[in-house]
Amino acid sequence: MIKHTFVICAHKESEYLEECIKSIKNQSIKSKVIITTSTDNLFIRELAEKYAIKLYIADHKSNIASDWNYAYSKVNTPYVTIAHQDDIYNENYLEEIFKLIKNIFAMKKQASKNKQNSNNDIE
Repeated sequence: MIKHTFVICAHKESEYLEECIKSIKNQSIKSKVIITTSTDNLFIRELAEKYAIKLYIADHKSNIASDWNYAYSKVNTPYVTIAHQDDIYNENYLEEIFKLIKNIFAMKKQASKNKQNSNNDIE
């Protein structure tokens, strides 16, 4: 089961969009990828088609807050990276993120265990 989605927020005709898509598609851990935009145009549509990426077109006035909220609303995975169209990701980005998440959960579990042991010592 895929646990992560990259949402690429595309705006107008960015010269960097294709490089962003390539860096996301080349991740060492596969992820769901979608594109959202409030500035629909042929350039974005063609790149979405070329890379077989689902495209969502917002009908609100373009502004960064609305665009990112719209992007987030299209995700159905527990983890998401909202990618701006000029972001380039190292191929191990997701691998490193999931390692960090795993470490955080392990630390929380250990802290909870320590607290429980501490409470038992008081009794």
